[in-house]
Amino acid sequence: ELSEQTHDIATLSAKLVNGAPGSAFSGQQVTFTLGSQSCHATTNSNGVATCWILLLQQPATYPLTVAFAGGSGYQPSSTTRRLATSGSASASAIAAGHSSAQ
Repeated sequence: ELSEQTHDIATLSAKLVNGAPGSAFSGQQVTFTLGSQSCHATTNSNGVATCWILLLQQPATYPLTVAFAGGSGYQPSSTTRRLATSGSASASAIAAGHSSAQ
């Protein structure tokens, strides 16, 4: 379980690989969803997508989902982790893991 403070900006990042071990999948859109909030990012040459969300959720634990919609012969992929928010102020980066496009 990850943790973050409400009313802070959370940095969300994920790595998308295209099935070959460690092979980056660049130029693909990834969607990060945290509770009722979401942001979109495009993977860079290393397959990493990064975006930022101002945490407006009430203090609680929320699912953080990173999703690749698929396309160009690749199947959709997603992963979910839990993110606990609290009311005190402090910013930090959140690594959402990686998804493998098959």
